[in-house]
Amino acid sequence: MSKNGYISLHCSLMDHWLWPKDRPYTELEAWVWLLLKAAHTTQKQRHDKALLAVQSGEIITTAVELGKPWGWDRRVAASFLKTLEEDGMILTEKCTRVCTRLKITNYNAFQGIFAQDCTGKCTDGCTGTCTRKRQVDVQVPTPEPNQEEAKRQPIIRVNKDNKYNTAPKYSDEDFSTAEWIYSKLQEMNPSHKQPNLSEWAETIRLMRERDHRTDSEIRDLFAWVNQDDFWSANILSPSKLRKQWDSLIIKRNKKRIAYGMNSAYSGDKIIV
Repeated sequence: MSKNGYISLHCSLMDHWLWPKDRPYTELEAWVWLLLKAAHTTQKQRHDKALLAVQSGEIITTAVELGKPWGWDRRVAASFLKTLEEDGMILTEKCTRVCTRLKITNYNAFQGIFAQDCTGKCTDGCTGTCTRKRQVDVQVPTPEPNQEEAKRQPIIRVNKDNKYNTAPKYSDEDFSTAEWIYSKLQEMNPSHKQPNLSEWAETIRLMRERDHRTDSEIRDLFAWVNQDDFWSANILSPSKLRKQWDSLIIKRNKKRIAYGMNSAYSGDKIIV
Protein backbone atom coordinates (compact mmCIF):
# COMPACT_ATOMS: atom_id res chain seq x y z
CA MET A 1 0.00 0.00 0.00
CA SER A 2 1.38 3.39 -0.98
CA LYS A 3 2.08 5.92 1.77
CA ASN A 4 2.03 8.83 -0.66
CA GLY A 5 -0.83 10.75 -2.28
CA TYR A 6 -4.26 11.42 -0.85
CA ILE A 7 -7.95 10.54 -1.06
CA SER A 8 -10.97 12.83 -0.84
CA LEU A 9 -13.41 12.54 2.05
CA HIS A 10 -16.94 13.76 1.45
CA CYS A 11 -18.69 15.76 4.18
CA SER A 12 -21.54 13.25 4.15
CA LEU A 13 -19.16 10.86 5.92
CA MET A 14 -20.46 12.29 9.20
CA ASP A 15 -23.98 11.10 8.26
CA HIS A 16 -22.80 7.54 7.68
CA TRP A 17 -23.77 4.82 10.18
CA LEU A 18 -20.07 4.19 10.86
CA TRP A 19 -19.56 7.73 12.17
CA PRO A 20 -19.74 7.84 16.01
CA LYS A 21 -23.00 9.27 17.35
CA ASP A 22 -23.36 7.78 20.82
CA ARG A 23 -19.81 7.93 22.15
CA PRO A 24 -17.02 10.55 22.46
CA TYR A 25 -14.77 11.02 19.45
CA THR A 26 -11.24 9.66 19.30
CA GLU A 27 -8.50 12.20 18.57
CA LEU A 28 -8.34 10.99 14.96
CA GLU A 29 -12.09 11.45 14.55
CA ALA A 30 -11.86 14.95 16.06
CA TRP A 31 -9.08 15.83 13.58
CA VAL A 32 -11.13 14.52 10.61
CA TRP A 33 -14.10 16.54 11.93
CA LEU A 34 -11.97 19.70 11.79
CA LEU A 35 -10.89 18.91 8.21
CA LEU A 36 -14.49 18.37 7.14
CA LYS A 37 -15.86 21.42 8.95
CA ALA A 38 -13.19 23.90 7.83
CA ALA A 39 -14.31 26.50 5.28
CA HIS A 40 -13.63 25.42 1.70
CA THR A 41 -13.85 28.95 0.30
CA THR A 42 -13.77 32.49 1.65
CA GLN A 43 -17.04 33.29 3.40
CA LYS A 44 -18.52 35.33 6.23
CA GLN A 45 -19.65 34.01 9.57
CA ARG A 46 -21.45 35.70 12.46
CA HIS A 47 -19.97 34.86 15.83
CA ASP A 48 -20.29 36.55 19.22
CA LYS A 49 -22.31 39.38 17.57
CA ALA A 50 -19.44 40.08 15.14
CA LEU A 51 -19.40 39.46 11.38
CA LEU A 52 -16.10 37.76 10.56
CA ALA A 53 -14.38 36.84 7.29
CA VAL A 54 -13.42 33.17 7.21
CA GLN A 55 -10.73 32.05 4.77
CA SER A 56 -10.27 28.61 3.23
CA GLY A 57 -9.11 26.11 5.84
CA GLU A 58 -10.31 28.21 8.80
CA ILE A 59 -12.86 27.63 11.56
CA ILE A 60 -14.18 30.29 13.96
CA THR A 61 -14.99 28.46 17.17
CA THR A 62 -14.32 27.92 20.88
CA ALA A 63 -13.19 24.92 22.92
CA VAL A 64 -16.70 24.72 24.38
CA GLU A 65 -18.31 24.58 20.92
CA LEU A 66 -15.87 21.92 19.72
CA GLY A 67 -16.38 19.82 22.82
CA LYS A 68 -20.13 19.48 22.26
CA PRO A 69 -20.11 17.39 19.04
CA TRP A 70 -16.93 15.59 20.12
CA GLY A 71 -18.41 14.61 23.49
CA TRP A 72 -15.41 16.18 25.26
CA ASP A 73 -14.98 18.49 28.21
CA ARG A 74 -13.87 22.04 27.33
CA ARG A 75 -10.47 21.47 28.94
CA VAL A 76 -9.89 18.27 26.97
CA ALA A 77 -10.79 20.02 23.69
CA ALA A 78 -8.50 22.97 24.54
CA SER A 79 -5.64 20.59 25.36
CA PHE A 80 -6.13 18.76 22.05
CA LEU A 81 -5.96 22.06 20.12
CA LYS A 82 -2.78 22.95 22.01
CA THR A 83 -1.23 19.63 20.96
CA LEU A 84 -2.20 20.19 17.31
CA GLU A 85 -0.70 23.68 17.37
CA GLU A 86 2.54 22.53 18.98
CA ASP A 87 2.86 19.89 16.26
CA GLY A 88 2.38 22.53 13.54
CA MET A 89 -0.94 21.09 12.33
CA ILE A 90 -2.93 24.25 13.10
CA LEU A 91 -2.41 27.92 13.93
CA THR A 92 -4.73 29.81 16.26
CA GLU A 93 -5.36 33.42 17.10
CA LYS A 94 -7.98 35.25 19.11
CA CYS A 95 -10.50 36.99 16.83
CA THR A 96 -13.10 38.25 19.32
CA ARG A 97 -13.46 38.42 23.09
CA VAL A 98 -14.39 34.74 23.31
CA CYS A 99 -13.80 32.96 20.00
CA THR A 100 -10.66 31.72 18.28
CA ARG A 101 -9.70 31.60 14.58
CA LEU A 102 -8.35 28.12 13.91
CA LYS A 103 -6.29 27.75 10.71
CA ILE A 104 -5.44 24.28 9.40
CA THR A 105 -1.85 24.36 8.15
CA ASN A 106 -1.46 23.84 4.39
CA TYR A 107 -5.18 23.09 4.09
CA ASN A 108 -5.47 23.96 0.39
CA ALA A 109 -2.28 22.21 -0.68
CA PHE A 110 -3.12 18.93 0.98
CA GLN A 111 -6.80 18.98 0.05
CA GLY A 112 -5.81 18.75 -3.60
CA ILE A 113 -9.25 20.14 -4.52
CA PHE A 114 -9.64 23.58 -6.03
CA ALA A 115 -12.73 25.22 -7.48
CA GLN A 116 -12.81 26.08 -11.18
CA ASP A 117 -15.63 27.22 -13.41
CA CYS A 118 -17.30 24.23 -14.96
CA THR A 119 -16.81 24.06 -18.75
CA GLY A 120 -18.28 21.89 -21.45
CA LYS A 121 -21.80 20.66 -21.96
CA CYS A 122 -24.26 21.39 -19.18
CA THR A 123 -25.84 18.32 -17.60
CA ASP A 124 -27.97 17.41 -14.59
CA GLY A 125 -30.56 20.02 -15.45
CA CYS A 126 -28.04 22.88 -15.59
CA THR A 127 -29.14 25.49 -18.15
CA GLY A 128 -27.83 28.83 -19.30
CA THR A 129 -24.48 30.06 -17.99
CA CYS A 130 -22.93 27.20 -16.08
CA THR A 131 -21.75 28.16 -12.61
CA ARG A 132 -21.24 24.68 -11.23
CA LYS A 133 -17.84 23.75 -9.89
CA ARG A 134 -15.65 20.76 -10.58
CA GLN A 135 -12.74 19.13 -8.80
CA VAL A 136 -9.19 19.33 -10.08
CA ASP A 137 -6.47 17.00 -8.83
CA VAL A 138 -3.27 18.77 -7.89
CA GLN A 139 -0.05 16.92 -7.20
CA VAL A 140 1.64 17.96 -3.96
CA PRO A 141 5.44 18.19 -4.27
CA THR A 142 7.28 15.41 -2.41
CA PRO A 143 9.85 16.74 0.10
CA GLU A 144 13.51 16.01 -0.50
CA PRO A 145 14.88 13.16 1.63
CA ASN A 146 17.70 15.28 3.05
CA GLN A 147 16.59 15.97 6.62
CA GLU A 148 18.69 19.09 7.17
CA GLU A 149 17.31 20.65 4.01
CA ALA A 150 13.78 19.41 4.70
CA LYS A 151 13.50 21.27 7.99
CA ARG A 152 14.05 24.53 6.10
CA GLN A 153 11.30 23.83 3.58
CA PRO A 154 8.90 26.81 3.53
CA ILE A 155 5.17 26.51 4.01
CA ILE A 156 3.49 25.50 0.73
CA ARG A 157 0.95 28.06 -0.44
CA VAL A 158 -1.41 27.89 -3.40
CA ASN A 159 -2.56 31.01 -5.21
CA LYS A 160 -5.79 31.54 -7.13
CA ASP A 161 -4.26 30.08 -10.29
CA ASN A 162 -3.51 26.78 -8.50
CA LYS A 163 0.23 27.42 -8.79
CA TYR A 164 2.53 26.60 -5.90
CA ASN A 165 4.40 29.47 -4.33
CA THR A 166 7.23 28.12 -2.20
CA ALA A 167 9.03 31.43 -1.62
CA PRO A 168 9.15 31.96 2.16
CA LYS A 169 8.07 35.30 3.60
CA TYR A 170 10.18 34.96 6.71
CA SER A 171 13.75 36.20 6.77
CA ASP A 172 16.97 34.37 7.60
CA GLU A 173 16.97 36.23 10.90
CA ASP A 174 13.49 34.89 11.68
CA PHE A 175 14.68 31.35 10.99
CA SER A 176 17.79 31.94 13.10
CA THR A 177 15.60 33.07 16.01
CA ALA A 178 13.44 29.95 15.58
CA GLU A 179 16.58 27.79 15.78
CA TRP A 180 17.74 29.73 18.85
CA ILE A 181 14.41 29.14 20.64
CA TYR A 182 14.63 25.44 19.82
CA SER A 183 18.20 25.33 21.21
CA LYS A 184 16.98 26.88 24.50
CA LEU A 185 14.27 24.22 24.75
CA GLN A 186 16.86 21.50 24.11
CA GLU A 187 18.92 22.82 27.02
CA MET A 188 15.98 21.99 29.30
CA ASN A 189 15.00 18.81 27.47
CA PRO A 190 17.61 17.28 25.09
CA SER A 191 14.95 14.95 23.66
CA HIS A 192 12.52 17.79 22.84
CA LYS A 193 10.62 16.96 19.65
CA GLN A 194 12.01 18.51 16.47
CA PRO A 195 9.56 21.29 15.50
CA ASN A 196 8.67 22.64 12.07
CA LEU A 197 11.18 25.50 12.11
CA SER A 198 9.65 27.06 9.00
CA GLU A 199 6.32 27.35 10.84
CA TRP A 200 8.14 28.87 13.81
CA ALA A 201 9.98 31.35 11.58
CA GLU A 202 6.66 32.35 9.97
CA THR A 203 5.18 33.05 13.42
CA ILE A 204 8.23 35.13 14.33
CA ARG A 205 7.77 37.12 11.11
CA LEU A 206 4.18 37.87 12.11
CA MET A 207 5.40 38.97 15.53
CA ARG A 208 7.77 41.44 13.85
CA GLU A 209 5.50 42.73 11.11
CA ARG A 210 2.06 42.67 12.76
CA ASP A 211 2.89 42.96 16.44
CA HIS A 212 5.92 45.24 15.94
CA ARG A 213 8.25 43.18 18.12
CA THR A 214 11.98 43.38 17.44
CA ASP A 215 14.18 40.31 17.22
CA SER A 216 15.99 41.29 20.43
CA GLU A 217 12.65 41.74 22.26
CA ILE A 218 11.53 38.28 21.17
CA ARG A 219 14.77 36.68 22.33
CA ASP A 220 14.86 38.65 25.59
CA LEU A 221 11.34 37.66 26.58
CA PHE A 222 11.89 34.00 25.70
CA ALA A 223 15.16 34.05 27.67
CA TRP A 224 13.17 35.19 30.71
CA VAL A 225 10.47 32.58 30.04
CA ASN A 226 13.14 29.90 29.71
CA GLN A 227 14.36 30.64 33.27
CA ASP A 228 10.96 31.00 34.94
CA ASP A 229 9.86 27.86 36.82
CA PHE A 230 6.24 28.09 35.67
CA TRP A 231 6.41 29.58 32.18
CA SER A 232 9.38 27.47 31.03
CA ALA A 233 7.07 24.44 31.07
CA ASN A 234 4.18 26.20 29.33
CA ILE A 235 5.73 28.39 26.60
CA LEU A 236 7.27 25.86 24.22
CA SER A 237 6.85 27.55 20.85
CA PRO A 238 6.81 31.02 19.24
CA SER A 239 3.03 30.79 18.78
CA LYS A 240 2.57 30.38 22.55
CA LEU A 241 5.01 33.21 23.17
CA ARG A 242 3.04 35.43 20.81
CA LYS A 243 -0.31 34.51 22.33
CA GLN A 244 0.83 35.16 25.90
CA TRP A 245 3.10 38.15 25.11
CA ASP A 246 1.27 40.86 27.06
CA SER A 247 0.68 38.61 30.08
CA LEU A 248 4.35 37.60 30.11
CA ILE A 249 5.53 41.21 29.96
CA ILE A 250 3.30 42.08 32.94
CA LYS A 251 4.49 39.04 34.93
CA ARG A 252 8.13 39.82 34.20
CA ASN A 253 7.79 43.49 35.18
CA LYS A 254 5.98 42.60 38.41
CA LYS A 255 8.74 40.22 39.42
CA ARG A 256 11.38 42.82 38.72
CA ILE A 257 9.55 45.39 40.83
CA ALA A 258 8.93 42.88 43.62
CA TYR A 259 12.62 42.04 43.89
CA GLY A 260 13.81 45.58 43.30
CA MET A 261 15.52 44.49 40.14
CA ASN A 262 16.20 46.29 36.90
CA SER A 263 17.15 43.25 34.85
CA ALA A 264 18.39 43.26 31.31
CA TYR A 265 19.62 40.48 29.06
CA SER A 266 22.95 40.20 27.34
CA GLY A 267 23.18 37.09 25.23
CA ASP A 268 22.11 34.23 27.48
CA LYS A 269 22.95 35.92 30.79
CA ILE A 270 20.71 37.97 33.04
CA ILE A 271 22.21 41.21 34.28
CA VAL A 272 20.64 42.41 37.52
